[in-house]
Amino acid sequence: QRQHLLQQRLGDAWHGQGYIIVQANGTPPNPNWVRQALKRAHRKQHLPEITIHDLRHAHATHLLEAGANIKDVADRLGHANIQVTLDIYAHVTRGRQRHVAQLVDQVFEGKS
Repeated sequence: QRQHLLQQRLGDAWHGQGYIIVQANGTPPNPNWVRQALKRAHRKQHLPEITIHDLRHAHATHLLEAGANIKDVADRLGHANIQVTLDIYAHVTRGRQRHVAQLVDQVFEGKS
């Protein structure tokens, strides 16, 4: 909502690239600013500290566990090819494969 309003107000001066966290003109913020803001939020809420990389990994893991296509997740993460994604998230895809196998078993057992 906020980004949409900023984009309307700035017109051609808006330089949005689809990032979630942006500066007032739509460009991505300095990564150090994001890290510091995340640290402040954790301290304020008395939560264990997590990194941007932790959030990225959790995001990809949740997408795969929910059944997202590996190619879509690789694209979202900016991986050059799906092999990189598979190498990192093989544990999740194995879990999904077990789940699919259980569903197939249920079909053959007449439990679906």
